[in-house]
Amino acid sequence: APIWDWHFMNDTQMKYLSEANFNSIFMSHAPDESILEFLQSAEKFGIRVYPYLATPTVDELSMSDEVIRARIEKFKAYPMFGGFNLRDEPSYNFDEYARIAQFIYDTDPSLTSMINFLPNVPRETLYNYASRLTDDDYRGTLSFDNYIFGPAAGSVSETWLFRNFELFRQAGLDNRCRTAFYLQSIGSGTYGYRRPDEGTMFYHAMVSLAYGCTMMRYFSYVTPN
Repeated sequence: APIWDWHFMNDTQMKYLSEANFNSIFMSHAPDESILEFLQSAEKFGIRVYPYLATPTVDELSMSDEVIRARIEKFKAYPMFGGFNLRDEPSYNFDEYARIAQFIYDTDPSLTSMINFLPNVPRETLYNYASRLTDDDYRGTLSFDNYIFGPAAGSVSETWLFRNFELFRQAGLDNRCRTAFYLQSIGSGTYGYRRPDEGTMFYHAMVSLAYGCTMMRYFSYVTPN
């Protein structure tokens, strides 16, 4: 599920994603009219779309239940609307994000929504968030970043790798939540990790499957906020 910038929206890019077997796209901020056009395009390729709940001018945490419900109504007529991308790496207000995620599901059980945790999130924070997703049929998804391949060739922080996967595996089992993660698909000299090759990405994916992840996400076009 790559993060998507609406400026790149066209059928050619959607065709590439479909051929690569992606089945979901989590959007960054976009005008509503562009989201609606994107949902129409996605239907041709069978790719589910999760637009930002926030708008370019209104923060998601300031939205009332009535405003959230209105946004659901605006998009739900489109078959490829899957729910909302809530926030990447929030540092606070986890209870409020859990409340919004549960509210969206309660309003329409066909929809889901997602926040993404920073790596090395405190166990108490993760478990508290997971326990707030209370519906037996929903239980939400726990997602985190995992960038563990450093700038040196062949380097990998296995403590960082396995500690995070084990934490999220246990939280998922204990709270009956699915788990997801951002695979390291890009490099950054600024943040101290290298661009992985095919074998490195394959290794990363296989570790995630061994720890029970059911969704892999990639930054392919843009970072989310």
